[in-house]
Formats: sequence, structure tokens, C-alpha cells
Amino acid sequence: MSTQEIRLTLTPQQAATGVVIPVNLPTGPMQLTVPPCRNGDLVPARLGNDTVYVRITVTGGKKSGVLGCLVPLIVIGALVGGSFLLNDDDKDAAGSRGPGPIPTFSVSPFPSLDLDPTATAAPTEEEPDPFEKGTCLNGRLPDSETAQSVEDVEEVSCSASDAHYKVIQTFPFTSDMNKCNANPKTQYAFSHRYTMNGAVMSEYVYCLVGLGSYAR
Repeated sequence: MSTQEIRLTLTPQQAATGVVIPVNLPTGPMQLTVPPCRNGDLVPARLGNDTVYVRITVTGGKKSGVLGCLVPLIVIGALVGGSFLLNDDDKDAAGSRGPGPIPTFSVSPFPSLDLDPTATAAPTEEEPDPFEKGTCLNGRLPDSETAQSVEDVEEVSCSASDAHYKVIQTFPFTSDMNKCNANPKTQYAFSHRYTMNGAVMSEYVYCLVGLGSYAR
């Protein structure tokens, strides 16, 4: 049987970092967790203890925080209306239970909504934006080809005395620092991962050059 899917529109920032959307269901509050994804991807998303399949559409530009949440909220409203998605079938044989039938929803065009600004709050800690090409970083990375854990690497002004490294290339959706081998100017590779409640929400690999005495 073909997999049915939900269509969900995200901003480029939401698609790059993943997004968590709070949902109030008849059974209580839950969160829809969508991992980092690309335009056209069909990704499994967590809704409480269940898995739903979401077809991603990435918009062409940035939208305001309110507009960026209109489409996800409409999709979740449709999910709540289709309550059979969360219906437990006690007659299922052990090990045979899978996701129930999931309808496809079209959410464009959609009506204007008056949204509670608190409804879009997800994690209590704001997810950091990825470092862009040309960003300078402080801290100290080990002069080693073996991956090691580091702390206190933060963005600083490139004119600052503690600006030790500069980003020359960024790879999203990965923690494989060997990708920087494709850039012959790379002197250091730095991997950053953002997690929430033990789940990886976004990850990036940064290819760096050293500045001043940190240059190789």
C-alpha cells in the first residue's frame, strides 16, 4: 500500500534547522518534531509517540514568525480533525502495528488566522543560527586530525584580538568533517550539533582557516 503523506510548508531557516511545533490534541498537548530537511523530501516526523510522514515544501524566501507558522498550524489542525491518526487498535497483532492511514492535505490558499503568540514557542532555549561564510570564531581548536570535543567556540568580530578562525565553507545536515577535504584551503574542520531532549535538531560542518598565529 502506498504511503500517504501530509504536505507541510517551511521557511528556508525552518527547513535547515528543523522545527518543533506544539500541538493541543484531545489526548493532551504534544509536539510535532520535524528534522532538518530539503525541498521535496518525504520525512518521518514524531507526533507524541506516533510517526507521521510529511512532504516538505520550502518557500522561496524568509517570512515573518507569524506567517511562517500559519501553514504548520493549519496542517496540525487538519491532523486533529482526522482523529483516526491517533486511534489505538487493541486488536493489532504484536509487532504488526504501524502508522494508520494519513490523508494528504492542501493548505494553499489558506485563510488568515489570529494566532496566540505563545502558541509558536517551542524549546525554551533558542536554537542558534548557523555560522555563515566569512564569520570569525574565537576559542581554540586542537591542532590534530583526530576529532576531539571542544567548547567555548563563539562568533566574534574579525577585527577582535581573539578572532582565531574564519569560516570558508559550510555543510548543513551532516557531522562528517571529511567533507572539508574537498576544499583545499581548509586548515581546520569544526562540527556543531544542536540537540533538544536528546534528539538532534540540526548539525553543521564548518571548514575554517586559521588567523594570525593560528594559521597553518
